[in-house]
Amino acid sequence: MSLDWGVISNIESSLKDFLVSQANTDNITVDIDVADEYSNDWTLPRIVIDSDSKQKPRLEIGTNKRQNSYLIIIDIHARTNIERINLADWIETTINDGFDYYDYSSNPSNRDVPIKSQTAYVNFDYVTSQKVRLGDNVNDYDKWRYRISIQAWISGACNI
Repeated sequence: MSLDWGVISNIESSLKDFLVSQANTDNITVDIDVADEYSNDWTLPRIVIDSDSKQKPRLEIGTNKRQNSYLIIIDIHARTNIERINLADWIETTINDGFDYYDYSSNPSNRDVPIKSQTAYVNFDYVTSQKVRLGDNVNDYDKWRYRISIQAWISGACNI
């Protein structure tokens, strides 16, 4: 088993691929990344996807079967208040019905383009959707920030 791609990184990358495809379809100009740290050379607007935590509650009493769910954070870094609100609304509308889950694996011929195969579907519930207020003296990357958090789980059926 390769440790290059696990369930969490597959969810993050599946969401990124879905949003990039929809942004192209909807003619929305925005950079979309999977990242857990910020860079001072980003161009705005930017959407950043990152996992936060994993929960494993029991499916039913008396069994060791678990329902894995994952807290996924979607941060929007915008240039204006209107841009952050519009991007947040676009994301919520776009992902509302869930998105395809892909298993990714390393591509020996091109490490920058992983091999992917659709194996399931990601469903989710919204946890939060709100402006991030960090005060007046913040850098441009955080000045107009918005955060959406979702609790995601993988279902067995593909949405083909």
